[in-house]
Amino acid sequence: MSELVEQAPARFEACLFYDGKLIEQRRSDDPQALEIWMLSAAGDSGNYSGQIVDRRDNNRQVRAFRRSAPDS
Repeated sequence: MSELVEQAPARFEACLFYDGKLIEQRRSDDPQALEIWMLSAAGDSGNYSGQIVDRRDNNRQVRAFRRSAPDS
């Protein structure tokens, strides 16, 4: 018989936006891994932004970025 072990929800939540619209969300206990994911998922064109919040600390923002496409 297997026992179900409840896991605590992930501490950090990352949101990736394109032109101000949410395109993807991820949760993890490792904010550095979330930051790497956000920066690699953001494309080279368009207006990307993202933020990581600490869900255990009243959704306090711990990291953020904004990338805009270069003017042509």
